[in-house]
Amino acid sequence: MNVAARDIEANSDVWYSRCPVPTPFAVALKLGWLQSAIEGADGGVGVPWRSLGESRDDAIRNAHFTHAKADVFRHGGNIPPLWARSEGADTRLLGVSWVTMRQQVQVLPDSGIRSPKDLAGRKVLIQRNPTASIDYWRASTLRTYEAALASAGLGLGDVTFVEQVSQVGSQPGATAKLSPDGSLWTADRSLTRRRELLLPLVRGEVDAIATQAHYGVEFEGLIGALTIFDRSLSPSRLDRVNNDTPDILTVSASLIDRRPEIVERVLTQLLRARDWARSRRAEVVRLMAQEFKTSEVLVDQSWGEDLVDGLDVDLGEESLAALQSQNEFLLRHGFIRKPVDIQAWIDPRPLEAARLRHAEQRQSTNV
Repeated sequence: MNVAARDIEANSDVWYSRCPVPTPFAVALKLGWLQSAIEGADGGVGVPWRSLGESRDDAIRNAHFTHAKADVFRHGGNIPPLWARSEGADTRLLGVSWVTMRQQVQVLPDSGIRSPKDLAGRKVLIQRNPTASIDYWRASTLRTYEAALASAGLGLGDVTFVEQVSQVGSQPGATAKLSPDGSLWTADRSLTRRRELLLPLVRGEVDAIATQAHYGVEFEGLIGALTIFDRSLSPSRLDRVNNDTPDILTVSASLIDRRPEIVERVLTQLLRARDWARSRRAEVVRLMAQEFKTSEVLVDQSWGEDLVDGLDVDLGEESLAALQSQNEFLLRHGFIRKPVDIQAWIDPRPLEAARLRHAEQRQSTNV
């Protein structure tokens, strides 16, 4: 499929989408700053600001994954935008944010499995979403298993994969329950994912599952799940790379070309959110609990200092190396057909302009 060929006609609206993960975009959105900046409350020329998740049109909703929509910002997991770029989507990489997400392999406490080496010959759960443009969850799960097995000198061929067809996100937009905050990830969708992961494990259909984010902490408390591997604990950040480690901010190239001031406004608000969050961990936890459709306690237990310290955007060497690592993984396992030229994807101008604008605003405030 050529994503670029499916581009939806541009209009005056500016669209956005985000994953349910900790990003400065999510913070600025929850605080109302992005809407105010785009719709003109800060003195700029206003334009309509809309979420892909508020639409019932599947082509618009799926632009979260395909980027096949003009004038869209997206901040979230890196696999879909890498896939979309590989397929020809005319997007630009604006920045990278890095809040390390838990990536755990879990088993039942009475399984006799105590470390990744004990997975040899065992059954592990792998999900497949046949309706997805890009099966990011499958790719992310596979990378967690690959790292866990490699830590014990094993490979993917040393376990038996039990495939499950996932129903997460399979409901058409025409009949889907819409989230009141415009997110594609409703409470029902989150609960479905929990159910799909837990039931095969507790029924004994598999010996191990791969979990992400707050799910692992929740499962430890709910069923006494034993975590035998947690990739997020690696001392090297590059050894933690997966779909949401790091997250990336992308935008339609058309928006930079035609309305660069809007792109600058958005990035300026993200830098403002970064500064606001630095001394307000409890408030960030509250906002992210709303975003993840879970409790503040689980959010607080699931993320370390990264939850605040990682709410930044940059285009540094380590961040770009992380995307190159993911690029190579997706290519090696057939999730993308062509490699992405990371350097050619970047447009550093909006972030540079936003940093100058943000510095000027801070200086004028302090005068």
